[in-house]
Amino acid sequence: MPRPRVLVPLLSAAAPLVFVAQVFSVTDVATWHNDQARTGANTTEAILNPTNVKSTQFGKVFSIPVDGKVDAQPLIVSNVNLSGTPGGATRNLVFIATEHDSVYACDADDGSIIWQKSLLKAGEIPSDARGCGQVTPEIGITATPVIGSANVQGVVYVVAMSKDAAGNYFQRLHALGLPTGAEVLGGPVDIVATYPGTGDNSSGGTVVFDPKQYKARAGLVLSNNVIYTTWASHCDIRPYTSWVIGYNANTLARVSVLNLTPNGTHGAIWASGAAPAVDESGNLFSLTGDGTFETTLNGAGFPTMSDFGNCMVKLATSGNTLAVADYFTMFNTVSESKVDADLGSGGTLLLPDMIDANGSTRHLAVGAGKDAHIYLVDRDNMGKFVPNATSNSYVYQDVSNSVLGSGVWSAPAFFNNRLYYGAVNERLRAFPFANARIALAAQSQTATSFSYPGTTPSISAFGLSEGIAWAAENTNPAVLHAYDAGNLATELYNSNQAANSRDHFGTGNKFIVPTVANGKVYVASTNSVAVFGLFTPPRLANISTRANVMTGENVLIGGFLLHGAGQRQLLIRAIGPSLAVNGTPLTGRLQDPTIEVIRNSAIIAMNDNWGDSPQKDQISATGLAPTEPNEAAVLITLGPDAFTAIMRGANNTTGLGLIEVYDVSSSSTCKLVNLSSRGHVGPGDDVLIGGIILNGSGPTKVVVRAVGGSSLVSAGVTAPLADPVLELHDANGAVLAANDNWQQSTEVQKIFDTGLAPPDPLDAAILASLPSANYTAVVRGKGSATGVALVEVYQLQ
Repeated sequence: MPRPRVLVPLLSAAAPLVFVAQVFSVTDVATWHNDQARTGANTTEAILNPTNVKSTQFGKVFSIPVDGKVDAQPLIVSNVNLSGTPGGATRNLVFIATEHDSVYACDADDGSIIWQKSLLKAGEIPSDARGCGQVTPEIGITATPVIGSANVQGVVYVVAMSKDAAGNYFQRLHALGLPTGAEVLGGPVDIVATYPGTGDNSSGGTVVFDPKQYKARAGLVLSNNVIYTTWASHCDIRPYTSWVIGYNANTLARVSVLNLTPNGTHGAIWASGAAPAVDESGNLFSLTGDGTFETTLNGAGFPTMSDFGNCMVKLATSGNTLAVADYFTMFNTVSESKVDADLGSGGTLLLPDMIDANGSTRHLAVGAGKDAHIYLVDRDNMGKFVPNATSNSYVYQDVSNSVLGSGVWSAPAFFNNRLYYGAVNERLRAFPFANARIALAAQSQTATSFSYPGTTPSISAFGLSEGIAWAAENTNPAVLHAYDAGNLATELYNSNQAANSRDHFGTGNKFIVPTVANGKVYVASTNSVAVFGLFTPPRLANISTRANVMTGENVLIGGFLLHGAGQRQLLIRAIGPSLAVNGTPLTGRLQDPTIEVIRNSAIIAMNDNWGDSPQKDQISATGLAPTEPNEAAVLITLGPDAFTAIMRGANNTTGLGLIEVYDVSSSSTCKLVNLSSRGHVGPGDDVLIGGIILNGSGPTKVVVRAVGGSSLVSAGVTAPLADPVLELHDANGAVLAANDNWQQSTEVQKIFDTGLAPPDPLDAAILASLPSANYTAVVRGKGSATGVALVEVYQLQ
């Protein structure tokens, strides 16, 4: 899911200091398959696209070794504040959970381990396989954790299984703080529960949760401040029933318990690791495995003994209660349970609202299991069970097993009106929708068939364009595939293509789900997580601003942001005397510029004449030294943070000036991602100009903004430019795009979705996808208006 990031406090040149904060979106994956609907779609991916995902530009960039098998999906949280930890600053983190009962927080950009936390108590080890070959050789953390914001730092919630030397088994819910992995919220808590019933492991009318008989396989759910855990058995080894247990996300106190087969047996929630889906009202949707289902119904159409084996269930969660609100099961559910042909092997997905042929809005859920039927269910009336029926005509749509061709041990994805399914030993197929119904034939399919357990795809895209379907193949070695999401017959990349096994990443593992975020793909295998990305990611190699440098508030101010891990060396220049166009000196140029570099309101570097600087030799060695000795330059190494460069005229002189920030580092995951500069816009050619140089595997998506008017008034800037007009030029001066008012842009929705929409409708914005080259943004006043304006360039991540 995308979330806002606060950017670049841009300092005023005059007291009092004025802060103009901007935000834009980064993509977090804080829950299984990206969102509560379990669509598996990241539609804010601005770096990876069908043109650069190919083996010449894309592949395995590093691998993170861990201490056990990885069955849970890796999760991503960006911009985690690590103040007070070794290395400090902020990092993008990937969270990895292992069957050895460890959780790792690693730098998502270089794989370095920030912390590793064992969830074993003294004298404990992970559980043995409990006589079942489904999770071997040990059982620790199987379910995908979920990440929430129960405190300022953020929390990752994890269920871990262990045993002690006396043979006692434990299931515990842990809450770990994101920066350090320390247990928070009073955790961990032992998972214990009872429920009224006479089913397996009951005594005196009470069913007891026995931790040794269960594993948490399906991903954890965080909804309305409750963590929901669901439970599967070890193979079909009895005694076991079907449990859903909820815990307060702030206190870890147990708040709700439901058993879905309290008077019977089986009915586990496996879902091939898929977390239950959640609708806007907080209802949970999941598929249960083979188990007891009474075909005798009460007056409301529910089983008389409240046993819901082999069903799709809708669980109401209002308050602290859990109850079955509705369900669907097949007409032959009892016979299918007896032969283990149940629904519970698959995951559930909630579709966006759709309009049917009669113009009615439909709220639909989809699921499939071992019988290979796709069941499309109306969430407002799921169909329940009809005694003596000879077909599933009472469900909204039953798509025959001939469409998938084989059973499902996976979960689907949804993107751009298509449902993606990868059944066992079958091709990954895309099915379009029309009038709120699934087509009965695939629109496209892959050439590759995916052996057991099939594949659970993930989708990356930018809005509804540039879609890529990512699918992992459970082979030795494992294979990551990337397909054009609009036509699965077009394979863009797979990890076997490069010579010399360059992109191989270990032995496959079942139920693994690729995680795609911020230009990288994270894929679990046995004992590691491989990370794929562009070998030369797009980056801002240079940012600059040109305007008239005046006095007081109207000096030239350039803000820039460094993001990521490590440090970068930057050359920051203030140019005046040498300003020229095509060899012709510009009229009115500033003759003696000075430069100051500011962080957190403090000057950290300054220079008047670079020729007199003690850094003169180092600056010359960059090949970027100013050509005039009285121009200013600072060579400085900086870590991730927000910075401001201020250009003045020595002795309050005025004239045309240029601030430039060059990235002169050879390597580091820390990078320039933003230019935000303020200057005065006058009449005619007295404009504010922002320049960028893009390097790397393009194209690079950028948002360019011209901000003035009320946006600056609210920040205390006097005399702002009321209605800025923006142009984006290429290196030859040709206009690539122009905008006056951003809400009149043809890309208005995409601009809004980036989180970078300007605050004032009169501000201007351009969203562009640009190849590596030089570009210039020009800000003018509409109708020759004058005033103070900002020009901003953001590289989308």
